[in-house]
Amino acid sequence: MKIIHTLLFCSTFFIAHAAEDSVFTKAKLTHVSVYHAVGAELQHTAKVSLKPGLQYVVIDQLSHRLDESSFRLGCPDNVTILSWQHSLYTQPYVPPVANPKLDDSIRTVRQNIAAVNNDIQITEELLRKLTALVDNNFTTPDKKNIMSAELIRLSDYYLQKIKDLKYTSWKYLLKRDELNEQLVGLQNRYNEPSIPKIKPPLPTGRLILQVMAQSTSAADFNVNYFTPHAGWIPTYDMRMKTIDQSFVLNYKAAVSQQTGIDWEGVPLTLTTQRPSTTGTMPMIQPIFLQLYVPQLYSMMEHSKAQGAPTIQSAKEDYTEDNDKPANVAAYTTLSESMLNVLYNINLPYTIPSNGKAYTINIKDENVSANYRHMAIPKIDPDAYFTANIAGWNTLNLLPGESNIIIDNVYMGKSFINPNVEADTLVLSLGKDKRIALTRLPVKEFTSVSKRNDMQTNTYMYEITVRNNKNKRVDITIKDQYPISSEKEIDVKLLNDGGAAVEAETGILTWTLTLEPGETKKLRFSYQVKHPSGKKLREMRRG
Repeated sequence: MKIIHTLLFCSTFFIAHAAEDSVFTKAKLTHVSVYHAVGAELQHTAKVSLKPGLQYVVIDQLSHRLDESSFRLGCPDNVTILSWQHSLYTQPYVPPVANPKLDDSIRTVRQNIAAVNNDIQITEELLRKLTALVDNNFTTPDKKNIMSAELIRLSDYYLQKIKDLKYTSWKYLLKRDELNEQLVGLQNRYNEPSIPKIKPPLPTGRLILQVMAQSTSAADFNVNYFTPHAGWIPTYDMRMKTIDQSFVLNYKAAVSQQTGIDWEGVPLTLTTQRPSTTGTMPMIQPIFLQLYVPQLYSMMEHSKAQGAPTIQSAKEDYTEDNDKPANVAAYTTLSESMLNVLYNINLPYTIPSNGKAYTINIKDENVSANYRHMAIPKIDPDAYFTANIAGWNTLNLLPGESNIIIDNVYMGKSFINPNVEADTLVLSLGKDKRIALTRLPVKEFTSVSKRNDMQTNTYMYEITVRNNKNKRVDITIKDQYPISSEKEIDVKLLNDGGAAVEAETGILTWTLTLEPGETKKLRFSYQVKHPSGKKLREMRRG
């Protein structure tokens, strides 16, 4: 098998000869590699029978939403691909045809109903005339010439005739009701035919190849290409059991695609690589200084506003939706390349081209975690229960949303962000309302004084933490004091309250152990000096 990486593209030779010397076939999707966030590579195979000489191979059922520059075509050694063209193709729509036997049955039943209605009318007319005849001959007083024996005989005859006609009319009515029920059943079957309702086909991609074959042979073509209309994002389940303190991290992938073709029963590979990111290495260029000339600067800005070319980053659109998960973790293997991690799912999977997210369980990872409570009362008055994971770099995590499940009870959602430089990854498992926290200024030690055009502000804060649980709690509490970035502003930590101090960031950290029902108070204070009459404001960086 030889692979064609660079092909001559021709846009006109197919139109006149597409119907002549053409071999039609459908591509079979054999494998899909789905990239993180945006993109997928689709691999197809197509089988055709070729004859010697020049001919066209038309391959249908490809995606019509793809990057044509990414096409890679493969063919046998005795076949040469001269050129190719990718186009949009919509299969002709043939609407479903109703069952002709059902039409004949409905027509026959309607004819039978009409015949029965006619018999009913004839019977009712005979009955009406016979009744009038009896009334005319036996109820009028001038019929004295009729003898009693003859009258009785005629009466019996007419009464039996009336009885027979009424019985016949009743049978016709029953038969009409049966035919009407039969007609309703046939019409219901006609309105809901047994053949499935087929939607008009959607457009797909068609690849037309001009090939040269050396001999008659059965040829296998491989078609690979990249499409940006697919992708996957990671999601997680953090499962904890309090009975044994176990922690399981469940990896999941939400896969979606709108390539125009359904992925039916194909193996998937999920890769952490994002091909939309440029692979060009940056280059550093010299920087030249010049004196600032206002007029020249204004001219440069005006020229730039007139449409000077600029480089824009590519925008990536991705839609996420949740659907019912499918457990395929047992069929997933992990492999690493030089640049990314691959999750190979060795199980055929079906993902329709509807843009909805289909969740796949990738694997379950038993993780050794150290549990602590953490709180930053300056920002949030609640304490958070956390799992602290050392050596987390081997877990191959990506940023993603996570469900929190403790003792098989859903507790809410959190977010896993592995883009940190710390040796320990802290995963939040939700708020613990049984830890009470307050942070208040201590007014008697908070003051403002002025001297020699300098203003001195002194601040003191008190943090109160109480353990309302029935077991011991390890908790880490963080707070901060400001850092000066100007010479005119002097900041001094007066009392750290027993906290570990990071002088570069101004972060204070207390590591406490609280017994059930125990309360502890923490105090810290700092002083800020700055020129009088100038206002200060806090700025957060990063």
